[in-house]
Amino acid sequence: YLNEKEVEDILKFLKDNEFNDEVYIISTCNRFGIFSNYKNIYDILKKVLEFKKLSNKNDLDYFKFYENENLIRHIFRLSAGLESQVLGEHQILGQMKTFYNISLKFGFIKENFGELLRRSFKFGKFLRANLYNKNLSFGFLVSEIIRKFNFEEPNILIIGTGEMAFGIFNNLKRTKFNKIFIASREFNRAKFFALNKNIIPISYDQIKEILNKMNFVISASNVSSYIVNLDDVKNEKIIFIDLCVPRTIDPKIGSRCRLYNLDDLNDFIISENKNFLLAEVLVEEEVKKFIGWLRERRSYPFIKNIKFYVDDLISEYEKDKIIDKVLHNVFSKMKEIARDFDNPEIFLSAIESAILNKPFILRKRKQITIGTRGSLLALSQTKEIINKLKEIYPDFDFIIKIIKTSGDVGKNVRGAFVKEIREELLNGEIDIAVHSLKDVPPDDVESLTFGAIPKRADPRDVMISYQNLSFNNLPYGAIVGTSSPRRKIQLLEMRKDLKIIPIKGNIDTRIRKLKNGEVDALILAKAGIDRIGLSFLITKIFDVEEIVPAPGQGALVLEVRKGDEFILNLIKPLDDFETRICVIAERLFMKEVGGDCKFPIGAYAYIKNNQLFIIGMVSNPYPKKLTITGDIENVENVSKELAYRLLK
Repeated sequence: YLNEKEVEDILKFLKDNEFNDEVYIISTCNRFGIFSNYKNIYDILKKVLEFKKLSNKNDLDYFKFYENENLIRHIFRLSAGLESQVLGEHQILGQMKTFYNISLKFGFIKENFGELLRRSFKFGKFLRANLYNKNLSFGFLVSEIIRKFNFEEPNILIIGTGEMAFGIFNNLKRTKFNKIFIASREFNRAKFFALNKNIIPISYDQIKEILNKMNFVISASNVSSYIVNLDDVKNEKIIFIDLCVPRTIDPKIGSRCRLYNLDDLNDFIISENKNFLLAEVLVEEEVKKFIGWLRERRSYPFIKNIKFYVDDLISEYEKDKIIDKVLHNVFSKMKEIARDFDNPEIFLSAIESAILNKPFILRKRKQITIGTRGSLLALSQTKEIINKLKEIYPDFDFIIKIIKTSGDVGKNVRGAFVKEIREELLNGEIDIAVHSLKDVPPDDVESLTFGAIPKRADPRDVMISYQNLSFNNLPYGAIVGTSSPRRKIQLLEMRKDLKIIPIKGNIDTRIRKLKNGEVDALILAKAGIDRIGLSFLITKIFDVEEIVPAPGQGALVLEVRKGDEFILNLIKPLDDFETRICVIAERLFMKEVGGDCKFPIGAYAYIKNNQLFIIGMVSNPYPKKLTITGDIENVENVSKELAYRLLK
């Protein structure tokens, strides 16, 4: 462990020895890390070990090494609190910033590490503001566990007087207790805590004398051996909490008494706060986004040269001739640069926008607020959209605003999952609303428009099961969860024996109910399962003729205000022509039939050989299906014809 002054001394030493690469050192009571783009990280590490007079080569074995994508992921996980002893704790973010400022002072934080760390700080702050319990700390968790046992006025022993123990003490002194004993190897440190007669300082030698009179024993000491052994315990009603690594309370005590360790605390955190799975997903999105930023940087010198080249040509050619002359070389070079890029076409369209000097890009409006629901799926979808926009507009700042909808609180109203988001869009509180298109009612809102409909994901429905059961192998009378009448009637057409029950809540809530055994299987949209990374649970993919999807299923929509030309132009590159045509056809059919996603209506359209094919399904009361085709220029008539023939 190095304190801040020692880290400064090491960085000063590196500076004096003309070290010019990026380096970031962080040191806390639970971790020590060196991050650098220097070609041999061992050289820096050896200097640190020498500084601490730990020159033994075996000391290197205690370090874990990360590079490239794994290093980026580790930084984001660190800021998210996912590497902390207590998941999601808040202190690490402040510690990361403190050591960032120290490295910055010596000039060791430059463009790449600076961008990575600043993004990680912003990400960590976002998680704590929107997902995590705002009180996460050792002290809070210990007080919550003590509260669970409903002792009126317990006797509590805290072993240790360091920062962790101080945090626990500060939380406990606000609760009801009989006496709190503070044990320290240095008695004077324990005396510091003795604010009143009910808080009693003791030495380590006195622990055994009072141990069996305690209700709770909490160890937050940094010694390397057991402070309390099994033979010391005579009272089996004591509840032990060991917050130390290595352990300071003999694990054998757990066979006689209730014993919590750090793993138990994290299980407690996860049971109280289900959002850590979402945090893991969001980390991966941030990693992808940062890697995209690094790749984009490769093109900057080339773009700069192109600009100078165009300036030189202005005196010789008209504007259109300049563009014709420049673009051939631009795209030849950009294809070479983008060859290993995940989405070269988006990258190339960004360069095209820069060369053509589209005026909306030059405007000062660089901060865009995007409204979405707070579910795991909704946030994953919105992050997907932001990643695509950032690939095109790396200098723009896209901010997520989580909006609680009627559907999130169980209200059964039309457009339950979009109503409040649309209201904020109309009021100017957000710039873009991201919806699952199947949640949007077919009626137009006068002042809003679908600014972009990106390429649709897989529209099919799937079955998921934790027991790995296929649809045909579900036992007779199996309980299948879905709140969709459309899915229910089509499932019963295939298996009349199934017991279909409604299952409410967002996708993560439904999956939790499946895991808890409330249902044998769930029927969900494949696009949603894919987007949250749970495709491994899929045991059956239903063909679109078996279960006709909901109109718009698998598609997202970016809804904006009609008069906002800036935003309309901004998101235009994300619009997919074929997807737009198909979902418009499906929604026209839905409107003509007179339903929305709560009624048993299905529709799926696709384009083949420049012809529109559309499958429709209505129930009256049994499912009736029909497929027709027509010209893509005649979408409205094709959709109306399908509705007419199915309702006839």
